[in-house]
Amino acid sequence: MFHETNPTLFGRPDSVLTGTRALQSTLSELRAANTCLAHNLPDAFFATRRLLSDFSTQLSGYFDVSESARHFNAIARECPSLEHRARVLERAHRLLKRSFATAGEPALRREKVCTLAFSARIDGLLEDFEEHEHAERELLQDFFNRIGEAPCHVAET
Repeated sequence: MFHETNPTLFGRPDSVLTGTRALQSTLSELRAANTCLAHNLPDAFFATRRLLSDFSTQLSGYFDVSESARHFNAIARECPSLEHRARVLERAHRLLKRSFATAGEPALRREKVCTLAFSARIDGLLEDFEEHEHAERELLQDFFNRIGEAPCHVAET
């Protein structure tokens, strides 16, 4: 059953809540640092790279807890009409993790990084992350609205 597979969605343990708050805090700091980077302020590049690294690490843990394969499998199993959307989100979160993990790496054979292009890339990644989170909220809302309706079903315990 979905709730058994996803205990962190309801009555989240303190460790999950702490991780989520840390991710939100780092996201806010990363946005602020990236704004400074876009304005070419001193030390903004290094602060942005550090926060990007922190965010990438936290994002990986956040996705591992809140959006594991078991999470998506449970949605697909209990509501087959939502399987495609669940699989799209599952692939997207793997891509987001990889994109954030590699975003701070300097380009090969480049002696210096264009700060404006780096800032724009981070803006794009942050927008992708927000869109992903929005799509997941919509999927979960649709899932909970459809439980008990055809073609969704809930396994009896």
